[in-house]
Amino acid sequence: MKSSTRSTPMATVSSAPRKTRPRSSKHAAKPQMNRVWAGAFGATVFVAAASVAGAEAPTSARPAGLPENYVPEIPSHEMEPDTGPLSAALQERFRDRIAGIFIEREPDFHVVVRLTGDRDAGTLQYQLGEDRVRVEVLTGASHTVDQLVAALDDRQMITRVLPDGYGGYVDERTGYVVLTVLPGTELAGGSEASLSAALGVPIRIIEGEPATIGPAPQQREER
Repeated sequence: MKSSTRSTPMATVSSAPRKTRPRSSKHAAKPQMNRVWAGAFGATVFVAAASVAGAEAPTSARPAGLPENYVPEIPSHEMEPDTGPLSAALQERFRDRIAGIFIEREPDFHVVVRLTGDRDAGTLQYQLGEDRVRVEVLTGASHTVDQLVAALDDRQMITRVLPDGYGGYVDERTGYVVLTVLPGTELAGGSEASLSAALGVPIRIIEGEPATIGPAPQQREER
């Protein structure tokens, strides 16, 4: 599918956003909350994508004697803009074509939005308070985020192939529904292909430890 590419004049997001996190050269997406089913119990919880793979959330130590909510002062030039208002503006602009919105930090900080269809590919410039943020618009995605979430919500169909429980989330970078099973789970041949055909979206099945919720720091100190 051929996509047209164009550059659009800079738009301004009305609310002046706050700075959020230190800039990083590491190639990583901004943590997003993903829907995860708690196996056969059918409960819905929200965890970061890294948690699905068993990775622990990063923590930082604070000097002794400072309060629990202590946040070290970081030079303003090392802070990234709060992209919440920008995400909302992009969702309003492209509405039912959104296939994914995420942050890239290589070669520089910018936002990527994936769209279905072949219109509007190119580069946008948004002004967020004092920051100008580049937005790369990629077209040609096969499914919207809403369609992927709807497939993830079809527990009845998924449990036919994964009856022993599973977790899952939508990968907005790749356009896949990712389903996680416990290490050592035996899968029937062609499980991914059969689920993809049944749900009508790309499916990837991976092994991962279940997400756990630990006690708050104050609770740990009281033990």
